[in-house]
Amino acid sequence: MPENAAPAPAARRAAGQRGQVLLLMALAMFVLIGFTGLAIDGGLILLKHRELVRLTDAAALAAAGALSGYPPVDDATRQARAVERAAEYVRLHGFDPTAPGYSLRVTFPTVNPPRKLVAVSTSRPVDLAFMRLFGFRQVTISSGSREAEAAPLDVVIVQDVSGSQLMDTYSVGDPTCLWDPNYTGPRYPLPNNWQSHCTRWPYHPNEPTTAYDYPPRLTQKPYYRTNVPWKYFNAQQDAARFFISQLDPRYDQVAIVSFSSACTNPGQCLQTYTEPARLHLALTNDLTAAENTVGFSPETIGQKGILGLVPSGGTALAAGLQMGITALTTGNARSTAVGAMIVLTDGAANVRLSEKTETACFDNDPSAPACVQARQDVMTQAQIASDKGIVIYSIFVGDPSYEQRFGLLMQWIADLTDNHRLDGNYSGSRALPTGYGPILSPAPTRNYYRAKTYAELQAAYEAILANIYTRLVN
Repeated sequence: MPENAAPAPAARRAAGQRGQVLLLMALAMFVLIGFTGLAIDGGLILLKHRELVRLTDAAALAAAGALSGYPPVDDATRQARAVERAAEYVRLHGFDPTAPGYSLRVTFPTVNPPRKLVAVSTSRPVDLAFMRLFGFRQVTISSGSREAEAAPLDVVIVQDVSGSQLMDTYSVGDPTCLWDPNYTGPRYPLPNNWQSHCTRWPYHPNEPTTAYDYPPRLTQKPYYRTNVPWKYFNAQQDAARFFISQLDPRYDQVAIVSFSSACTNPGQCLQTYTEPARLHLALTNDLTAAENTVGFSPETIGQKGILGLVPSGGTALAAGLQMGITALTTGNARSTAVGAMIVLTDGAANVRLSEKTETACFDNDPSAPACVQARQDVMTQAQIASDKGIVIYSIFVGDPSYEQRFGLLMQWIADLTDNHRLDGNYSGSRALPTGYGPILSPAPTRNYYRAKTYAELQAAYEAILANIYTRLVN
């Protein structure tokens, strides 16, 4: 064939087919890459959307928890606090609501009756990977409106009103008295003649500011009593009223329980009781009634207090826990509320649950059968509370030097009910309930507190309130 002769028709067809195959392969590769990019970027978008929804749900719950709690403020400030709490939460998780393309919206749906309800919505851009090849660099995803609600609170304050609450109450001008702040003699065990030279009796709200010959059986001088304040107990009253004032009556309820061995002889008791634990006020949102039930003693001689809780008798801690459980599970108790108990005492349990009067149990002999049973009763009631989902916040009040003997059981209660198990090792040299054992420092739970002064008590109550709302968010 001559060199300049045209290719045969068959050769031309083969070359054209090869070109078409290359074109189809290129087109197929383009489509395949597109589908691959769509699948990868679609999966990325789906993953980021799920993360955004989870973040928004958690932010909404954090915001709902900020609608009530310490410090108490008006609704506008509460809502502003909730908005800031939501913004703070998302920032901690890498979401900047002020960045370009990012948004955070917090609203407060109106419902009747009022609830701690918050709605949060978020949106953000997502950078694409493979779809950039087709000119798509970003897409914006949104969580939609996500609502969250913080549960209301049912809180029972379980207050020790045993006679030891009167210890260290100061007297006036008697430097030899055990209750005098300048007294340097032994405070435990009590000196045999302590009553003979402690000639002052603590303030009693039923008596005038200066009361002599009270109780009636003490009629001989020098056993007259000047009506002076209770040094530690009035601080406990003040702190309890402070805590009550932090609650929100639209959502929260509070009850008041006291415990001590029963005392029916008015000549020997500041207050007569027929049961070792009393429900003074059932769960209510009437916070003023709750504060008045606690009452208060004056801080200086010459002032008048409000009749409320009055100390006398032994430490019937088990009965107090039992009554607190009853208050949180009957009557006005709500299944939708978070049940919590705040228990205060300055001593170890020395009254059995089954007895109305003080047992022969003395804290300097914790291995005595009555002491063992009294403490075992406390542990049994704490287990019942834990089984019912009740969280107990315990406060040991009084001189820290007594905590070794008196505080361990309170720590054990808080540890057990915090998460339904004991995180601390209480074996020690003398295990519960037959001994006091070691105080664990730091405590294995944040639900146990130590306090002596009013400032420390208030700080404990503030921490408890914050922990309750943190528990709701968690």
